[in-house]
Amino acid sequence: MGLRSDGCDVILRIMTTLPYNPPRHLNRYFGWYVYGFYLFCSLWLLWLARESSLLGTPQPGTDQLTMLQAALGLAHGHLPEPGYMYSPVYTLFLALLSWPAGGNLTVMRILQAAFAALAPVLVYRIGRRLRFGFAGAQLGALLYCFYGPALLIGLEFLRAAPLGVVFLAQLWLLLRAGRRRRRTAWFWAGAAAGIGILGRETFAAVAVAPLLLLLFQPYRRVGWRGRTGRYLAGMALMVIPVLGCNWMAYGVPAVVPGHTANVLGAYHGDAVREGAAATVWSMTVNLPGQVRSFFSNYEIPNSLSFYAHAEVLGFLRVFAVPANSLLLLALCGGAGFFRRRGVRLTLLLIAAYAGSMLFFTFFYRFRVPVMGPVCVLAGGGLVFLARLWREKRRGWFWTAVLLLGLGVILTWQSPRSMRPAGERRSVVALLILLDRLDEAETLLNGLQQDRIGCTDLAARLYGRLRETGAMEAADRIGRRYGRRVVP
Repeated sequence: MGLRSDGCDVILRIMTTLPYNPPRHLNRYFGWYVYGFYLFCSLWLLWLARESSLLGTPQPGTDQLTMLQAALGLAHGHLPEPGYMYSPVYTLFLALLSWPAGGNLTVMRILQAAFAALAPVLVYRIGRRLRFGFAGAQLGALLYCFYGPALLIGLEFLRAAPLGVVFLAQLWLLLRAGRRRRRTAWFWAGAAAGIGILGRETFAAVAVAPLLLLLFQPYRRVGWRGRTGRYLAGMALMVIPVLGCNWMAYGVPAVVPGHTANVLGAYHGDAVREGAAATVWSMTVNLPGQVRSFFSNYEIPNSLSFYAHAEVLGFLRVFAVPANSLLLLALCGGAGFFRRRGVRLTLLLIAAYAGSMLFFTFFYRFRVPVMGPVCVLAGGGLVFLARLWREKRRGWFWTAVLLLGLGVILTWQSPRSMRPAGERRSVVALLILLDRLDEAETLLNGLQQDRIGCTDLAARLYGRLRETGAMEAADRIGRRYGRRVVP
Protein backbone atom coordinates (compact mmCIF):
# COMPACT_ATOMS: atom_id res chain seq x y z
CA MET A 1 0.00 0.00 0.00
CA GLY A 2 2.85 2.31 0.78
CA LEU A 3 4.41 1.90 -2.65
CA ARG A 4 1.01 2.42 -4.31
CA SER A 5 0.35 5.54 -2.23
CA ASP A 6 3.81 6.97 -2.96
CA GLY A 7 3.33 6.25 -6.65
CA CYS A 8 -0.01 8.03 -6.68
CA ASP A 9 1.50 11.00 -4.86
CA VAL A 10 4.27 11.24 -7.45
CA ILE A 11 1.76 11.09 -10.33
CA LEU A 12 -0.43 13.75 -8.70
CA ARG A 13 2.56 16.05 -8.15
CA ILE A 14 3.60 15.66 -11.80
CA MET A 15 0.06 16.30 -13.04
CA THR A 16 -0.39 19.41 -10.91
CA THR A 17 2.92 20.89 -12.07
CA LEU A 18 2.25 20.39 -15.79
CA PRO A 19 1.60 23.69 -17.62
CA TYR A 20 -1.22 22.07 -19.65
CA ASN A 21 -4.71 23.02 -18.46
CA PRO A 22 -7.29 21.07 -20.52
CA PRO A 23 -10.28 23.48 -20.31
CA ARG A 24 -8.18 26.57 -20.91
CA HIS A 25 -6.29 24.91 -23.76
CA LEU A 26 -9.56 23.72 -25.29
CA ASN A 27 -11.06 27.20 -25.14
CA ARG A 28 -7.98 28.84 -26.56
CA TYR A 29 -7.57 26.53 -29.55
CA PHE A 30 -11.13 25.35 -30.03
CA GLY A 31 -11.33 27.01 -33.46
CA TRP A 32 -8.44 24.87 -34.70
CA TYR A 33 -9.85 21.73 -33.12
CA VAL A 34 -13.30 22.12 -34.63
CA TYR A 35 -11.83 22.97 -38.03
CA GLY A 36 -9.67 19.86 -37.98
CA PHE A 37 -12.55 17.69 -36.78
CA TYR A 38 -14.95 18.92 -39.46
CA LEU A 39 -12.36 18.64 -42.22
CA PHE A 40 -11.43 15.11 -41.12
CA CYS A 41 -15.10 14.07 -41.16
CA SER A 42 -15.52 15.58 -44.62
CA LEU A 43 -12.48 13.79 -46.03
CA TRP A 44 -13.44 10.49 -44.40
CA LEU A 45 -16.93 10.79 -45.85
CA LEU A 46 -15.45 11.55 -49.27
CA TRP A 47 -13.22 8.47 -49.10
CA LEU A 48 -16.16 6.25 -48.11
CA ALA A 49 -18.26 7.76 -50.89
CA ARG A 50 -15.63 7.07 -53.53
CA GLU A 51 -15.29 3.49 -52.24
CA SER A 52 -19.06 3.13 -52.80
CA SER A 53 -18.98 4.67 -56.29
CA LEU A 54 -20.60 7.91 -55.08
CA LEU A 55 -19.53 11.55 -55.55
CA GLY A 56 -17.81 10.85 -58.83
CA THR A 57 -18.25 12.75 -62.08
CA PRO A 58 -21.64 14.55 -62.00
CA GLN A 59 -24.37 13.00 -64.08
CA PRO A 60 -25.38 14.60 -67.43
CA GLY A 61 -28.17 17.13 -67.10
CA THR A 62 -27.39 18.08 -63.48
CA ASP A 63 -26.58 21.58 -62.24
CA GLN A 64 -23.28 20.27 -60.90
CA LEU A 65 -22.02 19.19 -64.32
CA THR A 66 -23.12 22.42 -66.01
CA MET A 67 -21.34 24.59 -63.44
CA LEU A 68 -18.27 22.38 -63.48
CA GLN A 69 -17.95 22.56 -67.25
CA ALA A 70 -18.36 26.34 -67.20
CA ALA A 71 -15.76 26.64 -64.43
CA LEU A 72 -13.19 24.52 -66.27
CA GLY A 73 -13.82 26.59 -69.39
CA LEU A 74 -13.37 29.81 -67.41
CA ALA A 75 -10.08 28.49 -66.04
CA HIS A 76 -8.90 28.29 -69.65
CA GLY A 77 -10.13 31.80 -70.47
CA HIS A 78 -13.52 30.99 -72.01
CA LEU A 79 -16.59 32.86 -70.75
CA PRO A 80 -19.82 30.88 -70.32
CA GLU A 81 -22.14 30.84 -73.29
CA PRO A 82 -25.19 33.16 -73.35
CA GLY A 83 -28.03 31.61 -71.39
CA TYR A 84 -25.79 30.35 -68.58
CA MET A 85 -28.09 30.47 -65.53
CA TYR A 86 -25.77 29.82 -62.62
CA SER A 87 -23.95 31.81 -59.96
CA PRO A 88 -21.00 33.78 -61.39
CA VAL A 89 -19.07 33.86 -58.13
CA TYR A 90 -19.43 30.12 -57.51
CA THR A 91 -18.39 29.42 -61.08
CA LEU A 92 -15.30 31.57 -60.48
CA PHE A 93 -14.73 29.77 -57.17
CA LEU A 94 -14.70 26.39 -58.94
CA ALA A 95 -12.39 27.79 -61.62
CA LEU A 96 -9.95 28.88 -58.90
CA LEU A 97 -10.10 25.42 -57.32
CA SER A 98 -9.37 23.78 -60.65
CA TRP A 99 -5.99 25.51 -61.01
CA PRO A 100 -4.14 23.88 -58.05
CA ALA A 101 -6.18 20.69 -58.56
CA GLY A 102 -5.24 20.42 -62.22
CA GLY A 103 -8.86 19.60 -63.05
CA ASN A 104 -8.90 16.57 -60.72
CA LEU A 105 -12.43 16.42 -59.30
CA THR A 106 -11.46 14.66 -56.08
CA VAL A 107 -8.85 17.31 -55.26
CA MET A 108 -11.39 20.03 -56.06
CA ARG A 109 -13.81 18.43 -53.61
CA ILE A 110 -11.07 18.33 -50.96
CA LEU A 111 -10.30 22.02 -51.46
CA GLN A 112 -13.97 22.96 -51.27
CA ALA A 113 -14.32 20.88 -48.10
CA ALA A 114 -11.37 22.78 -46.61
CA PHE A 115 -13.21 26.04 -47.32
CA ALA A 116 -16.55 24.73 -46.03
CA ALA A 117 -14.84 23.64 -42.79
CA LEU A 118 -14.54 27.34 -41.88
CA ALA A 119 -18.27 27.35 -41.11
CA PRO A 120 -18.14 25.77 -37.61
CA VAL A 121 -15.17 28.00 -36.78
CA LEU A 122 -17.22 31.09 -37.64
CA VAL A 123 -20.20 29.70 -35.70
CA TYR A 124 -17.91 29.47 -32.67
CA ARG A 125 -16.48 32.96 -33.16
CA ILE A 126 -19.93 34.50 -33.60
CA GLY A 127 -21.20 32.71 -30.49
CA ARG A 128 -18.35 34.30 -28.54
CA ARG A 129 -19.23 37.71 -30.02
CA LEU A 130 -22.82 37.29 -28.88
CA ARG A 131 -21.57 36.55 -25.33
CA PHE A 132 -22.95 33.04 -25.11
CA GLY A 133 -19.77 32.01 -23.29
CA PHE A 134 -17.34 29.30 -24.28
CA ALA A 135 -19.90 26.58 -23.65
CA GLY A 136 -22.64 28.16 -25.79
CA ALA A 137 -20.29 28.98 -28.64
CA GLN A 138 -18.75 25.51 -28.63
CA LEU A 139 -22.14 23.80 -28.48
CA GLY A 140 -23.30 25.84 -31.47
CA ALA A 141 -20.23 24.82 -33.46
CA LEU A 142 -20.70 21.14 -32.57
CA LEU A 143 -24.38 21.27 -33.51
CA TYR A 144 -23.34 22.52 -36.93
CA CYS A 145 -20.73 19.77 -37.21
CA PHE A 146 -23.40 17.13 -36.67
CA TYR A 147 -25.90 18.61 -39.12
CA GLY A 148 -25.33 15.99 -41.81
CA PRO A 149 -26.76 17.74 -44.91
CA ALA A 150 -24.20 20.56 -44.60
CA LEU A 151 -21.37 18.02 -44.35
CA LEU A 152 -22.56 16.12 -47.42
CA ILE A 153 -23.29 19.10 -49.64
CA GLY A 154 -19.89 20.60 -48.87
CA LEU A 155 -18.41 17.76 -50.94
CA GLU A 156 -20.64 18.32 -53.97
CA PHE A 157 -20.26 20.97 -56.65
CA LEU A 158 -23.12 23.07 -55.32
CA ARG A 159 -22.91 26.58 -53.91
CA ALA A 160 -24.81 25.95 -50.66
CA ALA A 161 -21.84 25.24 -48.34
CA PRO A 162 -19.54 28.05 -49.61
CA LEU A 163 -22.50 30.45 -49.54
CA GLY A 164 -23.09 29.45 -45.92
CA VAL A 165 -19.50 30.43 -45.09
CA VAL A 166 -20.03 33.81 -46.79
CA PHE A 167 -23.25 34.31 -44.79
CA LEU A 168 -21.42 33.64 -41.53
CA ALA A 169 -18.53 35.88 -42.57
CA GLN A 170 -20.92 38.77 -43.22
CA LEU A 171 -22.57 38.32 -39.82
CA TRP A 172 -19.22 38.04 -38.03
CA LEU A 173 -17.87 41.17 -39.72
CA LEU A 174 -21.02 43.13 -38.88
CA LEU A 175 -20.77 42.13 -35.23
CA ARG A 176 -17.07 42.93 -35.20
CA ALA A 177 -17.66 46.32 -36.79
CA GLY A 178 -20.39 47.25 -34.34
CA ARG A 179 -18.48 46.04 -31.29
CA ARG A 180 -15.05 47.50 -31.96
CA ARG A 181 -16.16 50.34 -34.24
CA ARG A 182 -13.58 49.50 -36.86
CA ARG A 183 -14.19 51.39 -40.05
CA THR A 184 -12.69 48.81 -42.40
CA ALA A 185 -14.90 46.06 -40.96
CA TRP A 186 -17.99 47.81 -42.35
CA PHE A 187 -16.43 47.80 -45.81
CA TRP A 188 -15.54 44.10 -45.61
CA ALA A 189 -18.99 43.25 -44.28
CA GLY A 190 -20.44 44.96 -47.36
CA ALA A 191 -18.03 43.04 -49.57
CA ALA A 192 -19.19 39.74 -48.03
CA ALA A 193 -22.80 40.80 -48.62
CA GLY A 194 -21.94 41.56 -52.26
CA ILE A 195 -20.34 38.15 -52.71
CA GLY A 196 -23.49 36.63 -51.25
CA ILE A 197 -25.59 38.43 -53.86
CA LEU A 198 -23.34 37.07 -56.61
CA GLY A 199 -23.76 33.63 -55.08
CA ARG A 200 -27.57 33.83 -55.06
CA GLU A 201 -29.56 36.87 -56.15
CA THR A 202 -32.12 36.45 -53.37
CA PHE A 203 -29.27 37.05 -50.92
CA ALA A 204 -29.91 40.74 -51.61
CA ALA A 205 -32.51 40.55 -48.83
CA VAL A 206 -29.76 39.54 -46.37
CA ALA A 207 -27.47 42.27 -47.69
CA VAL A 208 -30.08 45.01 -47.26
CA ALA A 209 -31.51 43.75 -43.94
CA PRO A 210 -28.84 45.38 -41.67
CA LEU A 211 -29.68 48.77 -43.16
CA LEU A 212 -33.28 48.39 -41.97
CA LEU A 213 -32.04 48.70 -38.39
CA LEU A 214 -31.14 52.30 -39.15
CA LEU A 215 -34.86 53.07 -39.20
CA PHE A 216 -34.74 52.84 -35.40
CA GLN A 217 -33.13 55.63 -33.41
CA PRO A 218 -31.00 53.50 -31.04
CA TYR A 219 -29.02 52.19 -34.03
CA ARG A 220 -28.28 55.62 -35.49
CA ARG A 221 -25.19 56.48 -33.51
CA VAL A 222 -22.62 59.14 -34.30
CA GLY A 223 -21.00 58.44 -37.66
CA TRP A 224 -23.69 56.03 -38.87
CA ARG A 225 -23.77 57.68 -42.30
CA GLY A 226 -20.07 57.00 -42.86
CA ARG A 227 -20.42 53.38 -41.76
CA THR A 228 -23.41 52.88 -44.02
CA GLY A 229 -21.44 54.38 -46.90
CA ARG A 230 -18.53 52.00 -46.34
CA TYR A 231 -20.90 49.03 -46.17
CA LEU A 232 -22.58 50.03 -49.44
CA ALA A 233 -19.19 50.73 -51.06
CA GLY A 234 -17.96 47.23 -50.24
CA MET A 235 -21.15 45.74 -51.65
CA ALA A 236 -20.97 47.85 -54.80
CA LEU A 237 -17.31 46.93 -55.37
CA MET A 238 -18.31 43.27 -55.64
CA VAL A 239 -21.56 43.57 -57.57
CA ILE A 240 -21.10 46.45 -60.05
CA PRO A 241 -18.21 44.88 -62.04
CA VAL A 242 -20.32 41.76 -62.67
CA LEU A 243 -23.32 43.87 -63.69
CA GLY A 244 -21.09 45.83 -66.06
CA CYS A 245 -19.57 42.72 -67.61
CA ASN A 246 -22.98 41.17 -68.23
CA TRP A 247 -24.23 44.43 -69.69
CA MET A 248 -21.37 44.56 -72.16
CA ALA A 249 -21.37 40.83 -72.95
CA TYR A 250 -25.08 40.06 -72.99
CA GLY A 251 -26.79 43.46 -73.02
CA VAL A 252 -28.44 42.96 -69.60
CA PRO A 253 -27.12 44.58 -66.36
CA ALA A 254 -28.01 41.62 -64.11
CA VAL A 255 -26.14 39.20 -61.88
CA VAL A 256 -27.41 36.29 -64.00
CA PRO A 257 -29.16 37.54 -67.16
CA GLY A 258 -32.59 35.99 -67.56
CA HIS A 259 -32.37 33.99 -64.36
CA THR A 260 -35.34 35.58 -62.59
CA ALA A 261 -37.75 34.73 -65.40
CA ASN A 262 -36.27 31.24 -65.65
CA VAL A 263 -36.71 30.51 -61.92
CA LEU A 264 -40.23 31.91 -61.78
CA GLY A 265 -41.14 29.80 -64.80
CA ALA A 266 -39.70 26.69 -63.17
CA TYR A 267 -41.59 27.08 -59.89
CA HIS A 268 -44.73 28.93 -61.01
CA GLY A 269 -44.90 28.03 -64.71
CA ASP A 270 -48.63 28.18 -65.38
CA ALA A 271 -49.12 31.27 -63.22
CA VAL A 272 -46.26 33.12 -64.92
CA ARG A 273 -47.83 32.54 -68.31
CA GLU A 274 -51.13 33.92 -67.03
CA GLY A 275 -49.62 37.19 -65.81
CA ALA A 276 -48.16 39.05 -62.83
CA ALA A 277 -51.30 38.84 -60.67
CA ALA A 278 -51.49 35.06 -61.09
CA THR A 279 -47.79 34.75 -60.24
CA VAL A 280 -48.20 36.75 -57.02
CA TRP A 281 -51.23 34.66 -56.08
CA SER A 282 -49.32 31.42 -56.72
CA MET A 283 -46.48 32.59 -54.47
CA THR A 284 -48.91 33.64 -51.73
CA VAL A 285 -50.81 30.37 -51.78
CA ASN A 286 -47.56 28.39 -51.47
CA LEU A 287 -46.24 30.36 -48.49
CA PRO A 288 -47.75 28.24 -45.66
CA GLY A 289 -46.43 25.03 -47.19
CA GLN A 290 -42.95 26.49 -47.66
CA VAL A 291 -42.88 27.79 -44.08
CA ARG A 292 -43.65 24.24 -42.94
CA SER A 293 -40.93 22.90 -45.24
CA PHE A 294 -38.42 25.35 -43.76
CA PHE A 295 -39.16 24.29 -40.17
CA SER A 296 -39.53 20.59 -40.98
CA ASN A 297 -36.95 17.93 -40.18
CA TYR A 298 -37.37 16.47 -43.69
CA GLU A 299 -34.53 17.34 -46.07
CA ILE A 300 -36.26 17.78 -49.44
CA PRO A 301 -33.89 16.34 -52.08
CA ASN A 302 -32.91 18.04 -55.30
CA SER A 303 -30.17 16.33 -57.35
CA LEU A 304 -28.40 15.21 -54.13
CA SER A 305 -30.38 13.13 -51.65
CA PHE A 306 -29.16 13.16 -48.07
CA TYR A 307 -31.18 10.07 -47.08
CA ALA A 308 -30.00 7.98 -50.02
CA HIS A 309 -26.36 8.76 -49.22
CA ALA A 310 -26.94 8.04 -45.52
CA GLU A 311 -28.34 4.59 -46.37
CA VAL A 312 -25.24 3.76 -48.40
CA LEU A 313 -22.71 5.55 -46.17
CA GLY A 314 -23.27 4.42 -42.59
CA PHE A 315 -20.81 7.04 -41.33
CA LEU A 316 -23.20 9.80 -42.44
CA ARG A 317 -25.92 8.51 -40.12
CA VAL A 318 -23.86 9.72 -37.15
CA PHE A 319 -24.52 13.30 -38.23
CA ALA A 320 -28.21 13.10 -37.45
CA VAL A 321 -29.10 16.39 -35.75
CA PRO A 322 -32.50 17.28 -37.31
CA ALA A 323 -33.06 20.73 -38.76
CA ASN A 324 -36.33 21.33 -36.92
CA SER A 325 -34.63 20.87 -33.52
CA LEU A 326 -31.93 23.36 -34.49
CA LEU A 327 -34.46 25.92 -35.68
CA LEU A 328 -36.56 25.59 -32.53
CA LEU A 329 -33.51 25.88 -30.29
CA ALA A 330 -32.52 28.98 -32.27
CA LEU A 331 -35.93 30.51 -31.58
CA CYS A 332 -35.43 29.70 -27.91
CA GLY A 333 -32.01 31.37 -27.90
CA GLY A 334 -33.29 34.37 -29.83
CA ALA A 335 -36.15 34.85 -27.37
CA GLY A 336 -33.98 34.32 -24.30
CA PHE A 337 -31.31 36.83 -25.36
CA PHE A 338 -33.48 39.12 -27.48
CA ARG A 339 -32.30 42.25 -25.65
CA ARG A 340 -28.81 41.84 -27.12
CA ARG A 341 -28.40 43.76 -30.36
CA GLY A 342 -26.23 41.12 -31.95
CA VAL A 343 -28.90 38.50 -31.34
CA ARG A 344 -31.54 40.74 -32.92
CA LEU A 345 -29.28 41.24 -35.94
CA THR A 346 -28.78 37.48 -36.28
CA LEU A 347 -32.53 36.86 -36.12
CA LEU A 348 -33.12 39.56 -38.72
CA LEU A 349 -30.62 38.03 -41.17
CA ILE A 350 -32.09 34.55 -40.71
CA ALA A 351 -35.60 35.91 -41.30
CA ALA A 352 -34.44 37.86 -44.36
CA TYR A 353 -32.85 34.81 -45.96
CA ALA A 354 -35.76 32.50 -45.17
CA GLY A 355 -38.28 35.07 -46.36
CA SER A 356 -36.49 35.49 -49.67
CA MET A 357 -36.64 31.74 -50.35
CA LEU A 358 -40.23 31.04 -49.29
CA PHE A 359 -41.50 31.85 -52.77
CA PHE A 360 -39.81 28.72 -54.14
CA THR A 361 -39.61 25.07 -53.11
CA PHE A 362 -37.46 24.88 -49.96
CA PHE A 363 -35.07 22.12 -51.00
CA TYR A 364 -32.57 21.29 -48.28
CA ARG A 365 -29.73 22.74 -50.30
CA PHE A 366 -31.54 26.10 -50.05
CA ARG A 367 -31.72 25.72 -46.25
CA VAL A 368 -28.08 24.81 -45.68
CA PRO A 369 -26.67 28.39 -46.06
CA VAL A 370 -28.78 29.70 -43.18
CA MET A 371 -28.07 26.81 -40.81
CA GLY A 372 -24.79 28.40 -39.63
CA PRO A 373 -26.49 31.42 -38.00
CA VAL A 374 -29.25 29.08 -36.82
CA CYS A 375 -26.69 26.92 -34.98
CA VAL A 376 -25.19 30.04 -33.39
CA LEU A 377 -28.54 30.82 -31.78
CA ALA A 378 -29.20 27.13 -31.07
CA GLY A 379 -26.09 27.11 -28.88
CA GLY A 380 -27.49 30.19 -27.17
CA GLY A 381 -30.77 28.37 -26.69
CA LEU A 382 -29.05 25.56 -24.80
CA VAL A 383 -27.26 28.13 -22.64
CA PHE A 384 -30.58 29.86 -21.92
CA LEU A 385 -32.19 26.58 -20.84
CA ALA A 386 -29.19 25.80 -18.61
CA ARG A 387 -29.45 29.27 -17.06
CA LEU A 388 -33.15 28.77 -16.28
CA TRP A 389 -32.34 25.48 -14.54
CA ARG A 390 -29.36 26.89 -12.66
CA GLU A 391 -31.37 29.88 -11.43
CA LYS A 392 -34.11 27.47 -10.29
CA ARG A 393 -36.72 29.05 -12.54
CA ARG A 394 -38.24 25.63 -13.00
CA GLY A 395 -41.62 26.85 -14.25
CA TRP A 396 -40.05 28.76 -17.15
CA PHE A 397 -37.65 25.87 -17.81
CA TRP A 398 -40.35 23.23 -18.13
CA THR A 399 -42.53 25.58 -20.16
CA ALA A 400 -39.67 26.10 -22.62
CA VAL A 401 -38.96 22.36 -22.79
CA LEU A 402 -42.62 21.54 -23.39
CA LEU A 403 -42.88 24.17 -26.13
CA LEU A 404 -39.74 22.79 -27.78
CA GLY A 405 -41.11 19.26 -27.62
CA LEU A 406 -44.46 20.36 -29.03
CA GLY A 407 -42.67 22.21 -31.82
CA VAL A 408 -40.63 19.13 -32.72
CA ILE A 409 -43.79 17.02 -32.89
CA LEU A 410 -45.67 19.55 -35.03
CA THR A 411 -42.78 19.95 -37.50
CA TRP A 412 -41.84 16.28 -37.71
CA GLN A 413 -42.33 14.48 -41.02
CA SER A 414 -41.38 10.85 -41.61
CA PRO A 415 -38.62 10.78 -44.26
CA ARG A 416 -39.58 7.22 -45.17
CA SER A 417 -43.09 8.27 -46.21
CA MET A 418 -41.90 11.44 -47.96
CA ARG A 419 -39.04 10.06 -50.06
CA PRO A 420 -39.60 9.32 -53.76
CA ALA A 421 -39.97 5.62 -54.58
CA GLY A 422 -37.39 5.81 -57.35
CA GLU A 423 -34.77 7.12 -54.94
CA ARG A 424 -35.31 4.26 -52.52
CA ARG A 425 -35.22 1.69 -55.32
CA SER A 426 -31.95 3.10 -56.64
CA VAL A 427 -30.32 2.66 -53.21
CA VAL A 428 -31.28 -1.03 -53.15
CA ALA A 429 -29.91 -1.50 -56.67
CA LEU A 430 -26.61 0.12 -55.69
CA LEU A 431 -26.25 -2.01 -52.55
CA ILE A 432 -26.80 -5.16 -54.62
CA LEU A 433 -24.14 -3.96 -57.05
CA LEU A 434 -21.75 -3.38 -54.13
CA ASP A 435 -22.50 -6.89 -52.75
CA ARG A 436 -23.87 -5.42 -49.51
CA LEU A 437 -26.67 -7.94 -49.69
CA ASP A 438 -27.87 -7.95 -46.07
CA GLU A 439 -28.45 -4.19 -46.17
CA ALA A 440 -30.13 -4.52 -49.56
CA GLU A 441 -32.50 -7.14 -48.17
CA THR A 442 -33.46 -4.91 -45.24
CA LEU A 443 -34.26 -1.96 -47.49
CA LEU A 444 -36.03 -4.23 -49.96
CA ASN A 445 -38.35 -5.45 -47.22
CA GLY A 446 -39.09 -1.81 -46.40
CA LEU A 447 -40.11 -1.22 -50.01
CA GLN A 448 -42.47 -4.18 -49.87
CA GLN A 449 -44.02 -2.97 -46.62
CA ASP A 450 -44.68 0.42 -48.20
CA ARG A 451 -46.22 -1.28 -51.27
CA ILE A 452 -43.56 -0.03 -53.68
CA GLY A 453 -42.93 -2.26 -56.67
CA CYS A 454 -39.72 -4.19 -56.10
CA THR A 455 -40.14 -7.61 -57.74
CA ASP A 456 -37.33 -6.92 -60.21
CA LEU A 457 -34.99 -5.92 -57.39
CA ALA A 458 -35.96 -9.02 -55.42
CA ALA A 459 -35.16 -11.20 -58.44
CA ARG A 460 -31.80 -9.47 -58.83
CA LEU A 461 -31.01 -9.92 -55.14
CA TYR A 462 -32.12 -13.58 -55.23
CA GLY A 463 -29.81 -14.29 -58.14
CA ARG A 464 -26.87 -12.53 -56.52
CA LEU A 465 -27.35 -14.38 -53.24
CA ARG A 466 -27.27 -17.73 -55.07
CA GLU A 467 -24.14 -16.68 -56.96
CA THR A 468 -22.36 -15.90 -53.69
CA GLY A 469 -23.48 -19.14 -52.06
CA ALA A 470 -25.86 -17.57 -49.53
CA MET A 471 -28.51 -20.22 -50.15
CA GLU A 472 -30.37 -19.70 -46.89
CA ALA A 473 -30.84 -15.99 -47.55
CA ALA A 474 -31.82 -16.74 -51.16
CA ASP A 475 -34.47 -19.19 -49.98
CA ARG A 476 -35.77 -16.56 -47.58
CA ILE A 477 -36.15 -14.09 -50.45
CA GLY A 478 -37.84 -16.77 -52.54
CA ARG A 479 -40.37 -17.56 -49.82
CA ARG A 480 -41.10 -13.88 -49.16
CA TYR A 481 -41.54 -12.78 -52.76
CA GLY A 482 -42.85 -16.02 -54.26
CA ARG A 483 -42.32 -17.64 -57.65
CA ARG A 484 -42.03 -14.28 -59.39
CA VAL A 485 -38.40 -13.96 -58.32
CA VAL A 486 -37.37 -17.60 -58.72
CA PRO A 487 -36.22 -18.51 -62.25
